[in-house]
Amino acid sequence: MKNQWLAMDLFYNEGSLCCFNEQPYEETLENFYPNLCDTITTRINRLFPQIKTTAQVSHDEAVVYFTVCGN
Repeated sequence: MKNQWLAMDLFYNEGSLCCFNEQPYEETLENFYPNLCDTITTRINRLFPQIKTTAQVSHDEAVVYFTVCGN
C-alpha cells in the first residue's frame, strides 16, 4: 500500500458524509480488499459510534476503490 492513505476525498452523497480512497490494484490481494474495507469501517464505527456506516469496495484492472458513507 502506498502513502495515498494519508489523503481521502470527503463528499456528501444523498445526505450522507462519505470518504473515498483508491489504491493500486494487485490481483494477488483481491481476497484481501473486502477485509481491509471491513477494517476501515470498523475503525470509523469505533471513532464515531453515532454514525451508521456502509462500505463498498470495487476495482478495475489498475485501481481498487474504497468508499465508506455514514449518516
